[in-house]
Amino acid sequence: GVLITGKEFMAEVGAYFPVGMALRGDGFEAVFMMRGGDLGHRTSGPYSPERLPSDAMNWAQLRTGMGMAGHFPSFRIEAGGHWPRIHIALSGISVRGLIVMPEEVTAEAVNPPYLGKWQDQASSDVRIGL
Repeated sequence: GVLITGKEFMAEVGAYFPVGMALRGDGFEAVFMMRGGDLGHRTSGPYSPERLPSDAMNWAQLRTGMGMAGHFPSFRIEAGGHWPRIHIALSGISVRGLIVMPEEVTAEAVNPPYLGKWQDQASSDVRIGL
């Protein structure tokens, strides 16, 4: 179901630090923090619908048409602030993702292992109560 697809989705998004995730009914949502250098040349905000972040647009364009967890993703770039946010939705299933920039994530928002370059792997545990 959606949990297995969500797990595959997390693996295929890339080695980003998971900031949070939620499983609600038949929906799976995850928030990831992109590593600083993954966009290549970084643009600076503030952004607006008239001034879109070209670095995030290029990142999404490179992945458009590629399958993720057996589904095709659609991307939406949020351009209302200082840092771009990349929304991902998989077609035909309620699996969603949000990728935020490192500058947006603070030590208070998550409990990261350390601030700075993130490791290429992150472990997680899922507890299910019946």
